[in-house]
Amino acid sequence: MSRSAILCITFGFATGVFFRSFFNFGWAGIGLFVLLAIGALGQSFFPSTEKWHASPSTWRAAALFFLFVGLGVIRFEFKDQSEFAAALNWRDSTATLTGLIVSEPEERDERTRLVFQPDNWPIKILLLASPFPEFNYGDRLKISGRLLKIKNFQAEDTGRIVAYADYLAAAEIYYEMFEPKINLIAARQGWWWQEKLFDWKKVLLTRLAATVPEPETSLLAGLTVGARRSLGADWTEKFRRAGLLHLVVLSGYNLSIVAAAILAGLGFLSKRIRLLVAALAVVLFTLMVGAGPATIRACLMALIALLAQATGRRYLAGWALGAAGFLMLLVNPKVLVFDPGFQLSFLATAGLIYLAPPLAARLKFITAKLGLRDLVAITLAAQVAVLPWFLYHGATLPLLALPANLLVLPLVPAAMFFGFLTMLAGPLLPPLAWSAWFLADYILVIAKFFSGLF
Repeated sequence: MSRSAILCITFGFATGVFFRSFFNFGWAGIGLFVLLAIGALGQSFFPSTEKWHASPSTWRAAALFFLFVGLGVIRFEFKDQSEFAAALNWRDSTATLTGLIVSEPEERDERTRLVFQPDNWPIKILLLASPFPEFNYGDRLKISGRLLKIKNFQAEDTGRIVAYADYLAAAEIYYEMFEPKINLIAARQGWWWQEKLFDWKKVLLTRLAATVPEPETSLLAGLTVGARRSLGADWTEKFRRAGLLHLVVLSGYNLSIVAAAILAGLGFLSKRIRLLVAALAVVLFTLMVGAGPATIRACLMALIALLAQATGRRYLAGWALGAAGFLMLLVNPKVLVFDPGFQLSFLATAGLIYLAPPLAARLKFITAKLGLRDLVAITLAAQVAVLPWFLYHGATLPLLALPANLLVLPLVPAAMFFGFLTMLAGPLLPPLAWSAWFLADYILVIAKFFSGLF
């Protein structure tokens, strides 16, 4: 398949998803796009001699584009369950339901967030429950409480509307329950391999908490295994003001470190086995950390890179990014417009791919020793790429994000390394825990310092 055909398919599908996110075309609109595709294809068979007329190849590209615009709209239609949610019309009433916890519980300051899938429902409910008793992924529950429709709200500090309901709707979550009455019917009813991964993750976090104090534990937990532990509102705000909030949650950067470490550690194996083990480890790690948008994007790009190495093909990061985006939209088209994590991850990655190299070429006055020039280039590229997103959403881009990241990012791999070793053997080897604590504390000190300058 030619590159032009791939571009028409990718951009056409994304265009259809984008416009359907705002407008409900109905089947008549889908039919219009199909007719446009048929018309463009038919025009390609009757080339004109006029100079201003498009060539047959251009008409075929247009036909392919319009066809996949229609397919993008259709995919969104099949994914969207908003009509089902609206038809429930509970009007904040009391409900009693049975179902499963379908994701890893997320610990917050005062409550635990559980994503609950009711039996025979295509939508999910967000449970804001007491931390005790604890519930886990795969538990079958009977819940009872007031079913509230999730709504957008206005931020107190900026006055802008936060699209909270739209964000959760991307995961088909339309209702929530505060402090529901919960009865455990049966444990471990989910996918067994997912349960095992979460169990191992819990063991690792227990070992970390036994050797490293808070808030360093929560920071290391987020850096190493993407644990959804809350640093607290105060520390989260400090990281945001310092431009280091991306460190609090696991991102594609962290996964790239994991992939590189696996390949380096398996150097004694044959190339084929090394790549196969690395691919399996990347997938399992992505599932263990919760498979957020940034991590899935990084996982797909890593798998494409490993496939390129295995087949002897050239790895093109831009094309890999486009392929990852297409696959993610194919699975869940709602993330394109309604998931900030998806948007920021792709903008930042595109900045690293297309902006960092020319920036590095123009920063000759910065020494290349210790990778300083490249570090400045990639940090600036990511900041420039996400700036339009911040401006559109009325958010402020931290002015001191560049120096803060320059002081922190070089030590993130070491913090992940010693943090993970502490999880494995920290109680037996205290120096590992001391090293992990020192690095995490350093990151916290930098975040506190830069957040207090403005």
